[in-house]
Amino acid sequence: MAQTFEQTEETRRGRPNIMESASVFTENPTHQRGILTKPITAKPTRATIGPTGEQHSARERRVTLENRHGFPIVEDDIFWSRELEDALPKGFSEVEADAWMDRTRKSQVTSMHWATWRTCGQGKNKYVRLTDGSTVCARYRHPFTLQIQDQILSDPEWSSWAAWAVNTETHVFNVKSDTCTSFVLPKGELYSYYLGRLLGIDHVPPVVLAVVNGTAPLWLRVGPLLPQMQWEQGVLVALIRWIDGLQRGKMPVPLLEGEVSGQDRRLLAMGELQLQELVQWSDLIILDYITANSDRVASNQDAADLNNDPVQMRKYIHNLQKSQHNGAIWLIDNESGLIDGYMLLKERKNGGRFTRFHRTMLEKMCLFRRSTVKRVEELYSLGTGAAEFLLRTVADHEPLAGLLPAVPPRIHLDRTLADRIAHVYNRIRHCMLANMSSMY
Repeated sequence: MAQTFEQTEETRRGRPNIMESASVFTENPTHQRGILTKPITAKPTRATIGPTGEQHSARERRVTLENRHGFPIVEDDIFWSRELEDALPKGFSEVEADAWMDRTRKSQVTSMHWATWRTCGQGKNKYVRLTDGSTVCARYRHPFTLQIQDQILSDPEWSSWAAWAVNTETHVFNVKSDTCTSFVLPKGELYSYYLGRLLGIDHVPPVVLAVVNGTAPLWLRVGPLLPQMQWEQGVLVALIRWIDGLQRGKMPVPLLEGEVSGQDRRLLAMGELQLQELVQWSDLIILDYITANSDRVASNQDAADLNNDPVQMRKYIHNLQKSQHNGAIWLIDNESGLIDGYMLLKERKNGGRFTRFHRTMLEKMCLFRRSTVKRVEELYSLGTGAAEFLLRTVADHEPLAGLLPAVPPRIHLDRTLADRIAHVYNRIRHCMLANMSSMY
């Protein structure tokens, strides 16, 4: 399936909707057009990137897999059924998320508690309660220290990037101490949330930025406590909505065993809740691939690879939580996505390994939410403009986004984001063509 990941001019210009062309061509590994296959007759309506609304049109559909009770599982060979999408536990709509952000910015912190592994992680993070009774995780990363491998420091390209960081006074990298500092990680958390939002994935907790200031309205009640909490004035923190009633989650067995596709007979033996979990994982895989998140599934893959121990993949997945109430999967702690994730891909020692981890997971899924595919198509059509669109979306919604340093040029955000969106687009296209070949 190398053709799925071949980088072509598709990342630099818009293409038609995956399912909109009058006919579909089979691609060879060099992306040259091959044999013309029969056209797809059922076409989904085109969606625009914006507030998630009703995703289903009145068009006819073709149910291609249903269980013995007549419950539809797959339609048009590569899409989860309308019934499964409608039955998914709901996350935060954009309206709900925006309302929460507005309330949080206008609220006051009434208490701060040290973080634990069960509440907001480690380090100087805090579990914070607001005047309306809601709680947030305050992610504090100053001065976050990440030791840089010797081979990275010896890389001329990394040295030039480090010099840029120091010269522009962003304090992202300190050559003398060989450390990365705090601003990269809040940016990854923020950007990952808004990318998930653009994809219509509503189970990423909303996030807002705040500046630590003991005399500002937000912190006024706890101002005297800030030194005791080892927080410094003027530091930028990410406030992330806390979700109650969560427990750790594992990877579904079908994904451990191999690819999940529209022809997978294992789906027939699954209950509705098991199927809903797989539907949510199809979104997880797409988001984590595009953001190159290194601290969720890739964390388990890393442990399995380093220890030559496949059992690691059957353990709890890092930064994945499952609701005890309705089975919703929440993708938490996304600070290792996008900026930090893209930096890791450029690393000489581990970049290739994590590229392989992400690719392995993307190749495990050949079933997708129709609504997610529409969003991928729209982002893909923007080409390298997808990065500008993401940055503009963040700036429009987050008043403090301007306090974040510029994106390090070393990661080539526009090209890297466009390429990874294109990889997902091509994966969907590959699955479509593979299922078509079994039909005719």
